[in-house]
Amino acid sequence: MPLPVVSVFESVLSMFARLEDAVAFNNSRFTYLVGVRYSSRTPQKVKPSPMKAGMKKVTEQEPSREILRVSKVLEQVGFNVQLLGSGNYVLQKLQALNVDGLERVREAFIKADHPRFFKFFSSGLPFGHMGDYERKVNAATLEQLAGLVKICGFLMQTKVYLFWRKSEGIN
Repeated sequence: MPLPVVSVFESVLSMFARLEDAVAFNNSRFTYLVGVRYSSRTPQKVKPSPMKAGMKKVTEQEPSREILRVSKVLEQVGFNVQLLGSGNYVLQKLQALNVDGLERVREAFIKADHPRFFKFFSSGLPFGHMGDYERKVNAATLEQLAGLVKICGFLMQTKVYLFWRKSEGIN
């Protein structure tokens, strides 16, 4: 037996009323329908800052010098360092580079002796070998170079370490 239209409408209105109490909307424009505020935008949960939630910032770790050197070379050959995490963007830029630009990118990765770059070409080992790494970077395809550039983009992020301070009332 189908529900009467009035009871369905009342249940929807009560749902909006509960929703209004539980979430903060991302839009300052609200319209009113039968005394209930609603928005056409998707509601978003309120996220407190980590500091207000009781976390303490312990330290920040800036990118290493070798990663910054590689990113500088990538900028010089035309990359936007903010988009290094996008595989399609990186691959298109590498395809658009001339032979000299590709050689500069390869040399920058060979000079950067970061263990994460070594690991990219040696999947079975916890760390790679420098001799294998140089040879494999020189013989790398554009897709493999794009993978190295994406790793560089990840390593350029500043890492922030937060610790949770245990509250008094929690066991």
